Amino acid sequence: MLANLGHGSRQLEIEIESMITARRISIDGKIATLGDRVDVNNSPKIRIDGHLVQIRPKEREVCRVLAYYKPEG
Repeated sequence: MLANLGHGSRQLEIEIESMITARRISIDGKIATLGDRVDVNNSPKIRIDGHLVQIRPKEREVCRVLAYYKPEG
């Protein structure tokens, strides 16, 4: 979830995992641990280094289909 919000990269999940193991992230006042799950519908209070993280709804993905016409040969 933090990667989706732009607070770390999905490719380098080590960034967020290292923040969790360094006890820099809290969820509703409790220090986060690896494997914690967050229900965004309950509007949790997530903090990184004491700063509140703004949770925004996931943007709707747009499905696009491109059709190319190319004659054989």
